[in-house]
Amino acid sequence: MRFMTSLPWPVHEVSRALRDLAWDFPRLPGTTPTAGRFDVDLRVPVGSQGSVNHQATVELGMYEPGPDTCRLPVSISASRTFPRFRGAFVSSDASGETLLTLAGEYHMPLGIAGRVGGGSRLVRASLRRFFETAVDAIKRDLQATAPPWRPAAVPDRLQET
Repeated sequence: MRFMTSLPWPVHEVSRALRDLAWDFPRLPGTTPTAGRFDVDLRVPVGSQGSVNHQATVELGMYEPGPDTCRLPVSISASRTFPRFRGAFVSSDASGETLLTLAGEYHMPLGIAGRVGGGSRLVRASLRRFFETAVDAIKRDLQATAPPWRPAAVPDRLQET
């Protein structure tokens, strides 16, 4: 399973914000994050009026920085009856911008019964919502710490004088 987006910030800035994700991710009322661990409410719309909600624990692994990329392992689990996800956020340079990816695999409980009962669709929707919330948290962090002006990563045009 893979989700990707492009962010208009240099990879080193996105990587810093990714490293601080546990502190920037929206928290459940009454909870406080600890280093590399926080609780989330994963809500997935079902039909026009309903949703499936479950509280899950997100654990972030060791931040693995590099010059043009970084990796942050992530696992998400709630209970034995909910799927478990193991994967990683990866940020990589894309011509001055950053390609942010969440990729990994999930283990579906209840074997084939869980997969046949529409569980895979709900898991994918739940992970998509998690990824979108993480991207929003990273963007808020980057906007709060951005300088007032930054030159374009790639010039709009070159002019010879």
